[in-house]
Amino acid sequence: MADAQNIIFLDIDGPVLSPRFLMMARRFENKDAKFHGLTKKFTEIAKDHFNLADPVTVMMITDLAHETNSKIVISSIWRLGGYEQFVEDFEDFGFDRDLLHEDWRTNGQVLERREDEVQIWLDRHPEVKRFVTIDDEPLDFDSHIQVCAVNGFLVDNYDQAYEILTGEESPLPINLYNHAAVDFYGPEALVENDESLKRCNQRLADRRAAIRKKYQPD
Repeated sequence: MADAQNIIFLDIDGPVLSPRFLMMARRFENKDAKFHGLTKKFTEIAKDHFNLADPVTVMMITDLAHETNSKIVISSIWRLGGYEQFVEDFEDFGFDRDLLHEDWRTNGQVLERREDEVQIWLDRHPEVKRFVTIDDEPLDFDSHIQVCAVNGFLVDNYDQAYEILTGEESPLPINLYNHAAVDFYGPEALVENDESLKRCNQRLADRRAAIRKKYQPD
């Protein structure tokens, strides 16, 4: 039996190919020089990344796999074209093929529920101890990370996946937007049903209190 390993079940459309990035890349493509080089950068990205995969998302998922000792299994319908075709696309996105598990996809057929496709794969691999599913659709797993269908895989999704796969706190700041929101709006900006976010914002509040104590003594 192979050594225990973590698995990332990855959907492509939505998490990796996000409408946010696609829309902005196309919007900037024909903009003039006042955008200070952004036009050139987006045009280069459009040429280098098939279907405009978000390069930051690719970097985050690659980092997540390395940092959590995980391999990627494709749960997306992109798997249906076969290994050689998919690997070509996968590398065009900016991923390294070595990130893929040797049993690289859930299966070659589409079932009514994606959860069943994932479970069949897991049944073939009892050595797997921890896994996450990354998808823009809801899936019936406790370890599911549902990303925004428009914005794709973001920092807070990375944090959630890291904590599930390692049992440890993510090394990245959790949800930078909410850090700014707490600074601007105060503690009422906390998302009450997200424990990791509350921990992060508590650390932020503690740091701010320490700064106030240092520079504004009683």
